[in-house]
Amino acid sequence: MPHETNPPQRRGHLTPQDVIAAAQNDLNEIKEAQTHWRFQERVNSHLRQMLAIILKFQHFDSVQIKNYSNRYLALMLLQSLRELRDLSTSASRTIITQLVQNRTLTPTEAYEASGYSRSSIYNWLKDAQKETTTVDEPATKPEPQPVAAAIVTSTLGVLAGKRNDGKPPWTFIAGEIEPGESPADAAIREVKEEAGLQVAVSHVIGRRVHPKTGRTMIYLACQPTDGTDVHVGDPEELSEVRWLSLTEADQLLTGMYEPVHKHLATMIG
Repeated sequence: MPHETNPPQRRGHLTPQDVIAAAQNDLNEIKEAQTHWRFQERVNSHLRQMLAIILKFQHFDSVQIKNYSNRYLALMLLQSLRELRDLSTSASRTIITQLVQNRTLTPTEAYEASGYSRSSIYNWLKDAQKETTTVDEPATKPEPQPVAAAIVTSTLGVLAGKRNDGKPPWTFIAGEIEPGESPADAAIREVKEEAGLQVAVSHVIGRRVHPKTGRTMIYLACQPTDGTDVHVGDPEELSEVRWLSLTEADQLLTGMYEPVHKHLATMIG
């Protein structure tokens, strides 16, 4: 079989490898620029560069295409284009929303200048309004304490409790962080009190404002340190505590926080 050699590259021509390298370099620069207010301007600059690369891509002669093109490079190029498109749309949404909310532009002016549809712009503005809607409550109302949720895993699964009030029916072992208490100490205390299990905390999985209760939730990864036997330690609150498989957890712990689910998939999946 004759040995294949790469044809000499003509001046002004780019190989598909050059295209991919340039696209990835643009993506890296764009991602680093996301925290900058003028993100949209930089995205547009990189999009223009990407367009120039694509136009040069069309000038490959048949020999270069045959020797250099392959499915992997084509998919990489399209992936890069999709990321650029998604980044541009995200940046446009943020900038257009801010300009209209600040009354720098009207929605019609934003539509005419940006090229996005009227429906897209009005949906963005509607979503932004929902996010900034004020809550009608007195400013003197005490702020509730954050809640520490212990995500306890072992070879038996993940620890959960069945609530007597059914709100929700099943839950991770969790409780309010007391004043002056760390989230880790609160998680250890709650698991000991409610399930009779001694645990150690390894790290914080994540935190969020719970979409239903509005409470600040801190999720902590925990492991047993002295056996895996559990029992109901607080019968007024829980009727049952037990280890669940990942399948059971998906069925009983509805609306699970995504970082917690990923952690469970790694630990017990």
